[in-house]
Amino acid sequence: MKKVLVVFGGRSSEHSVSAVSAHSVINNIPKDKYQIFMMGITNEGQWLLFEGDPEDIPSGKWQEKNCTPAFISPDAGTHGITILKNGSYTNEYIDVVFPVLHGKNGEDGTI
Repeated sequence: MKKVLVVFGGRSSEHSVSAVSAHSVINNIPKDKYQIFMMGITNEGQWLLFEGDPEDIPSGKWQEKNCTPAFISPDAGTHGITILKNGSYTNEYIDVVFPVLHGKNGEDGTI
């Protein structure tokens, strides 16, 4: 099963629009073919792996629970995300990243 990382939110005036779009994307990815990972970027720029209910994304409730600091690894050998937990880290292989970022720090080609 392919692993898909959906990245949403970000430091942008369109943060909430990104959350609504990500919710739609996540709900339309076939769950029988893909394992979905959700990575939200807060308004403050904190990257969080969200492992909760996608229904909490549009309202912003996703930031309140089921989150772990994480980021896309800059190491090409990792080919995925690095998850920070309990003072250590683990790497998770990801096949493809689906960026759902709007406005500055997203649509302009930067993250």
